[in-house]
Amino acid sequence: NDIFYIEETKSNQFVLDLLNIHAYNLRHATLSVLSIISATFKGVEYLIKYGFGLLEKIVEIMKSIEDGQVLQRFSIAILQKMSVKESCITVYMKTGLIDWIIKLLQRSRINEIHIFCLDFASALLANILHSNITLEFLENNVSVCKNLIETFLSMIKEPIPTSVLMHILICLSYLSKERFNSIKDGCKFYD
Repeated sequence: NDIFYIEETKSNQFVLDLLNIHAYNLRHATLSVLSIISATFKGVEYLIKYGFGLLEKIVEIMKSIEDGQVLQRFSIAILQKMSVKESCITVYMKTGLIDWIIKLLQRSRINEIHIFCLDFASALLANILHSNITLEFLENNVSVCKNLIETFLSMIKEPIPTSVLMHILICLSYLSKERFNSIKDGCKFYD
């Protein structure tokens, strides 16, 4: 079912137009339907078939919403589900999603943030770091990789929800590969 007229118009402009209207109820309904569609691989392919503008818009909405709010939860869930497609990771890297998620997790130590946001955001972070696109970027950007490892290592020393801890440990496992040995040594990774 071409609910957003993506196939008919060969673009995702209709759904972008819906999301550009700043009416809460309309955004809520649109994001909830997008969350349902993105729950299947075929749905993800449908949403990105004619470009990644929709992904960029969802990231923009997510970043502009107060932490933990319903629209942010929908946005994070959509992005996490869509991370099954390797092609989406480039958009996530371009929009600074890794940094934003880490800051969200750090903000949660100061202000209570809905656990759904923390769980899905940390799962999204693990999916991003699982990608070859990300791993190649980190291998070629030693200072960014070192900072990321050090940040994760400091996070696991603090009290954090179990689901978030699990995802951070998964992230560290991706960065424990041999290709990062020289960086790990400088971070006292094994200590």
